[in-house]
Amino acid sequence: IQNSPELAELDVSNCDVTDEGCIDIKLLNRLEKLWLTNTSVTDHTLMKLNDLPKLSFVDIVGTKVTQDAWRAFLKKHPSMR
Repeated sequence: IQNSPELAELDVSNCDVTDEGCIDIKLLNRLEKLWLTNTSVTDHTLMKLNDLPKLSFVDIVGTKVTQDAWRAFLKKHPSMR
């Protein structure tokens, strides 16, 4: 990720990804779409995504993100799909 700051889309679905493995996602200022499907990420990773200005899509199906965290995230990002 550190070598690819221009990424607009990132799909880590079905990979052995945890919160620790997502630390550098916050560096992807041009990221628009992110698939975290069936990974072990939690609310901690979701909160790191708050500052990504172009992010318009996040798939958290099959993650450990709680409904409360997702609702809070959507309140801050009403155009999120």
